Amino acid sequence: MKISRRNLLLGSAAVTAAPGLAGLLTSDAGIELPKRRSGGPSLWQKLGGGLPALPSLQQSQTADICIVGGGYTGLCAAIYLKKMQPSLRVLVLESHQLGAGASTRNSGAVYAKFTGVDDQDFAEQGLQHFKNFLQNESVDCDFQPANTLYLYEDNSEYKAAQSNQKSTEQWITGDKLKAAIASDFYATAKVGRGFYKLNPAKLLSEYRRIALEHGVEIYGNTPVLGINDKGSSLDVQTSIADVSSDKVLLATNAYTPRLGYVASKVFPVHQYSCASDKLSPAQIRQFALDKWDLRFEPNTLPITFGLSTTGHFFLRIVLGYASDNSTEWQDISYARELVHKYFYQRYPQLRDIGLPNEWHGVTAHTISTQSIASTVGDSQVGKVYFSGAYNGLGIMPSHYSAYLMARNIVGIEDSAWHSLSRLSQQLSFPPDYYRSLMLKGSFNLLNSL
Repeated sequence: MKISRRNLLLGSAAVTAAPGLAGLLTSDAGIELPKRRSGGPSLWQKLGGGLPALPSLQQSQTADICIVGGGYTGLCAAIYLKKMQPSLRVLVLESHQLGAGASTRNSGAVYAKFTGVDDQDFAEQGLQHFKNFLQNESVDCDFQPANTLYLYEDNSEYKAAQSNQKSTEQWITGDKLKAAIASDFYATAKVGRGFYKLNPAKLLSEYRRIALEHGVEIYGNTPVLGINDKGSSLDVQTSIADVSSDKVLLATNAYTPRLGYVASKVFPVHQYSCASDKLSPAQIRQFALDKWDLRFEPNTLPITFGLSTTGHFFLRIVLGYASDNSTEWQDISYARELVHKYFYQRYPQLRDIGLPNEWHGVTAHTISTQSIASTVGDSQVGKVYFSGAYNGLGIMPSHYSAYLMARNIVGIEDSAWHSLSRLSQQLSFPPDYYRSLMLKGSFNLLNSL
């Protein structure tokens, strides 16, 4: 019986939330401040030559809104806040340089989906908003349609679809599938519609450009160590100086629990990716990537293959959970071995080309698989906000969530805001020992199958 990722997490939560367990654990492992992320820079970072270095915060500042985190969510929220109220002083504090986190470590896939949300109209609205932004701001990020397949190792999904006479899904099976994707690993495939792809690092670079053009102040190498409520304002403490701000938006995604917030609702999940060097046109045809350039295995732990906009054949897999909500993955050798095994199982001919590029990533997840846009605390007009936990699917949801968050912060009512979940609606997960016990065991088991 196939187990969905949501049911797996709900089952883990049910066990770990047994009476008397949740209240025993109050892990506080502290902020992680490595000089560089696990596994080194991503392929997109290396190809882009790195974003221009940002100055660090050197002296104390005051702001109307301080945003912690300089990824997609943080920069998008900053842009929209300045668009809506240009007089606002908006500061963005990034612990490293822009692109050190998930924003340059994802697959670049874009489509109309918010995980855990059944309202497809809301998702389509978010995608259209994102596409309009790219056009209106002349964003150069290689945004383009992607021909997509969902790939299955057995025929069960196909048989279920065939029994539904109303189904309009398009399937490929047998020798036709082998020819379509240059692999005999799969039994069936379903055609996916409405997918796009882009260059993640170029998108982040464009967000940076637009934010600076609108007067957003961005500081790099400025890790936030804590936030203190002073009554009339919030004191955002960094390693060098402090920021006194009326409001704070946590756009720190998987790094948020170690900052001391939302740890009972959000947990980090690690991924690892690898890629070939840039393929020649003949090699692209060899792997049928000219026909199907984005390929998903919708397993409990999803797997993504694709031809990047830069011409590299890549794979992204889910590794699992690291103790104490750590955003660092210590056993890179295991990650490398696993990702190579998956790639060569499905495309053994790739051994002749090799996989010289690899990188680590980490994303924020919830038990419900729903992303969160919420105030932090009991007040609905609170001073601290959190937007994140996109459950591994973040490019479009981070953009639209940041837009709706900005509208909420400045007091603009928007019915779409109510389609996003609040912290109070999320199931709690015990801090660490039992979390590690269940998540590590589940992820390791699934990766061994």
